[in-house]
Amino acid sequence: MEQQFPRTTVGGVSLSRMLIGTNWMLGYSHTSASADEMIRRRYDSAEAFKPVLETYLRHGVDSIMAPLGNSPDLVRALDETEQKLGREIIRIDTPYLNMDDTPQGRREAEDEVKASARRGAKFCLIHHSCAEQLVNKNLGQICRLDDYTKMIRDAGLIPGLSAHMPELVVYSDKNGCDVETYIQIFNCMGFLMQAEIEAVASIIHNAKKPVMTIKSMAAGRCSPYVGLTFSWNAIREQDMVTVGAFSPQEAEEDIEISLAAIEHRFPDMEKRASPVQEAQRRQPAHRPAPGDGILLPGPAGPPLPGACPRPVGNPGGGPLPGPGPGGERPAAGPGELPAGICRGGRPGPVPPRHRPGPFPPGRARRPALGLPLFRHQRPGRQLHRLRPEALTPTRERSPLLSFFIFPLPFFLLLCYNQCLQTNVEVGKS
Repeated sequence: MEQQFPRTTVGGVSLSRMLIGTNWMLGYSHTSASADEMIRRRYDSAEAFKPVLETYLRHGVDSIMAPLGNSPDLVRALDETEQKLGREIIRIDTPYLNMDDTPQGRREAEDEVKASARRGAKFCLIHHSCAEQLVNKNLGQICRLDDYTKMIRDAGLIPGLSAHMPELVVYSDKNGCDVETYIQIFNCMGFLMQAEIEAVASIIHNAKKPVMTIKSMAAGRCSPYVGLTFSWNAIREQDMVTVGAFSPQEAEEDIEISLAAIEHRFPDMEKRASPVQEAQRRQPAHRPAPGDGILLPGPAGPPLPGACPRPVGNPGGGPLPGPGPGGERPAAGPGELPAGICRGGRPGPVPPRHRPGPFPPGRARRPALGLPLFRHQRPGRQLHRLRPEALTPTRERSPLLSFFIFPLPFFLLLCYNQCLQTNVEVGKS
């Protein structure tokens, strides 16, 4: 059985601390009209909603927030998923109510609340665009709010406020309004927030009722790991985070990231794809071909024309013996070539500064790149496929040439100084 998500209590009802968001199933992307259309094309029937809903339910996320009146297909998908899995999905409806202070406006608002109850909602949170019409900042009040919360109670639902405006939380608590929870925008980027992140965090922490935070990933503007880790660590244990997903795979990732944030561990999730990984996956393992100039340890391949895979007379691949006490090298044995000569390569002496010396056992000098490396192998290792150009001996600079080059800068400096003195004298005259 999958790990079940932690729970909280709102108005006497047990809810999962993660709420199922529906913007990315109903077509409210907060990015572009084309993205909205893409979402609506994918979720064009009740069957399209079911895989995502079932993924959430398997992890104990059984509470959903949505304007249920905008999508009959979603309501039907909720009913059929409950029947299939035998588990109730707690519905938090955010209906749009007519807030006109007229008999007709009140009648329409009451009809919409009753329709919310018929759709199976347990919570009715007045949409922020409606509730904010009642705010009086001068008095610090939400005028006539009790009229609508009474309609909700009379319909058998639990009232709450969708408070995009953070003042609604403060005014409601201050005036003792009959609400059991609040919806509040809260994310690490301040997206759509009407106050600074620290100010909203303070309002959430001081709220008298549990808070349902939304836009945790700033509508896709930050990664799930960043957005969810921030939200879960910046709210109280009784508060909730609303998380929407476009696919069952996204829902699985969001749930794992959220559980990891609550448990203070790193999430167990796959790495994102990259062009380099795709290229490496599709291409076979590359083994350097003869002549490409790459040195690899391993069994020697067939020698190239003009190249020496390893020194003749040293089949073990270990370091060659150093010079004797008098500086001379051991004489070549039968079938061997003198030092500095490679069969099939170019003859020539090994440059003095690269001759192997009496190093400690098991170690060998690490030569510079591009030199005849086959004379300085480590014990038990073989270097092969050398380029013939690497066997060319280093040419030493002529002493006579150094004699003329060394004083040249001083001579030029002397000439320049003499020219300056001449110009000064001409100027004075």
